[in-house]
Amino acid sequence: FARTQGNSGRVEVFNKCGVFYDTISIQRFRSPSVSLNDTSFCFGDSVLLNAFNPNATGYAWSTGDTTPAIYAKSGGIISVEVYNGCFTAKDSANMNLKSALNQIDLGPDTIFCSGILILDPGLTGNNLNYLWQDNSTNPTFAVGVTGTYYVTISDSCGSVSDTINVVITGLPQLILGT
Repeated sequence: FARTQGNSGRVEVFNKCGVFYDTISIQRFRSPSVSLNDTSFCFGDSVLLNAFNPNATGYAWSTGDTTPAIYAKSGGIISVEVYNGCFTAKDSANMNLKSALNQIDLGPDTIFCSGILILDPGLTGNNLNYLWQDNSTNPTFAVGVTGTYYVTISDSCGSVSDTINVVITGLPQLILGT
């Protein structure tokens, strides 16, 4: 005959010599679960990864941390094991660190005689937005007249800008005199 009450149980055995009994503590473990999501974030930021589960007794992150939650500050795969006395759940997430926009350089102020100068800020990549002084949005800009030219390049992490002064003098003229 077995009887349970709360977190303990009592077992009673009957035979012709009498009644024998013993008690046992019962501890129930439920399986912990964990779900991490792939995340993109900007250089210099961090993302909170929370693996807390009320059925867990421990956490083992690939970073060496043993807390329920950590901050990811770099890119790559981060994984966690969430466990208790009987079960282990595992998950991982890809932390996509977006590079900060590098400084751009349209070059030094320039003087030339004639022709077209192509301004190229040197940044390429997906999701970059270019805005030149005339509101054009191409990655490069063709200069054919004297002036001040500038570009701002932006993405979801911020923006960078540069300016260049261009002077076009025209072809040299030969003057021999009389």
